[in-house]
Amino acid sequence: MRRSEPRLQRKLLAWLLGPLAVLLVLDTGAAYWNSLRFANLAYDRALREIGREIALHVKTDAARPRLELSEAAANILFLDPDDRLFYRVVGDDGVQLGGDAQLPPPRNATPTAAPLFYRDAVRGEPVRMMVAWLPVGPDTGPQRVLVQVAETLNKRAHLTWEMVANVVLPQLLLIVMATVVVWFGVSRGLAPRRRVRRAG
Repeated sequence: MRRSEPRLQRKLLAWLLGPLAVLLVLDTGAAYWNSLRFANLAYDRALREIGREIALHVKTDAARPRLELSEAAANILFLDPDDRLFYRVVGDDGVQLGGDAQLPPPRNATPTAAPLFYRDAVRGEPVRMMVAWLPVGPDTGPQRVLVQVAETLNKRAHLTWEMVANVVLPQLLLIVMATVVVWFGVSRGLAPRRRVRRAG
């Protein structure tokens, strides 16, 4: 009979913690997906602004557009202590105006499309890519250039896991507390049974 009591405690804990563990796993997955979506929304805006800033340095007062982005301006624009940034600017005739020629070609970016964001890789390193056709030149009849900006994923991963931890850790603490409470509750509930057995 003494062996049956710990077995009963373990069964009760399994019945309680089994569904809670499943819910925790599902909630962790949902929290990760939502956190990653939020991180992408936040940092995608910054990528779009960098792309627009690059387009402002494209001059159209010659036979063809040219990119005039000084080294000092590039250092300021791409200064980031956590991630590496890559960019490329291509004219509407397909000629590269500046940037990194090793960036992969864009995916389905037409001159009328809105900015496109997706995961890709640059030199074997995963990145978040922004591709957009942006207007340059005078307001009347502006030309367009294709701007690609890619950023490694360190900031996004850090923000994502920070938000996941803020959601999951309190729930994990509650499960641990529930385990302790149930274990001692069952022990106290079985105490009269143990006293009767000892008396007998």
